Amino acid sequence: MPIKAIVNSFYRSGSTFLWEYLKNNACRKNGLVCFYEPDNPDLGRLINQEGMTNNILHGKQLWQEYLCLPEEKRDMIFRNNPLKRNHLFILDKELKSYFDIYDSLDDYILLQTNLMSFHLKFLTNLYKTKTVHIVRNPISVKHSVKNAYFVSNNKIARILKKTILYPTLYRSMWLYKIYDYIYRSYGYPKNIENKIFKKKITKYNFTEIFAITWTISNYMAIKDTRDIGGLILNYEEFGRSQRTLSQHLGISLTKEPDFKPRPPKNNDQEFQKFMYYINKFELNEEYELIREYLENHK
Repeated sequence: MPIKAIVNSFYRSGSTFLWEYLKNNACRKNGLVCFYEPDNPDLGRLINQEGMTNNILHGKQLWQEYLCLPEEKRDMIFRNNPLKRNHLFILDKELKSYFDIYDSLDDYILLQTNLMSFHLKFLTNLYKTKTVHIVRNPISVKHSVKNAYFVSNNKIARILKKTILYPTLYRSMWLYKIYDYIYRSYGYPKNIENKIFKKKITKYNFTEIFAITWTISNYMAIKDTRDIGGLILNYEEFGRSQRTLSQHLGISLTKEPDFKPRPPKNNDQEFQKFMYYINKFELNEEYELIREYLENHK
């Protein structure tokens, strides 16, 4: 059965909540199976290690749908996941080979992704699917990424991350790999010479890397989602999204999302620092496109 929908967002922007909402209130009624993060580089490891236990970051089970698959299908997913090579430089034929596995399953499929912001147009056109991209206030996302970085079952690891290892924060959520992909594939930031970039990439601070990756990932995803007639949702508007989602996805949603988003973290100082890097790297045009979809922005 075909892939019916793809729900995508930058990390920590609400796709997990939307996945859970659709899974609990729509998938069963509409014959959908909702797969969590098929583009996770550690998919096989996480499924086998966590199984049916609650994920430490989200406090809920994430992998039931994979565990219910026949073993041979699950093994195909593990072997063909192109993200397990630990980079984003993926050929279209590799994406097709991988997502064809989901497209060949016996049920209609919904996929929740975080690393497909640069491939939404390709996947939507290939599978004739409905696409949703979610945007969230950048300062709120930045705080959430930092908080997620410090999550660990190991107390010593938590202490080290907050002290000695704090400078490695830019490695959180694959940011530095997304950053490298953006630079080498699209030439952002446009005003940095290649030799300077190569010297400074490991020395950039977290806010610099975050400003570039958040902006360009969302810019590319929004631009493509608009081109293919997809739906762009604001994280803060989830509580009012039932009818819009139902119409766009063509599925029955009888229950409003039980969702009260935290107020956007519009800390003036942090926002000014974020915008400093937007200006420094000449990302104003890209940011303005995203800004159209953000509520309560500065």
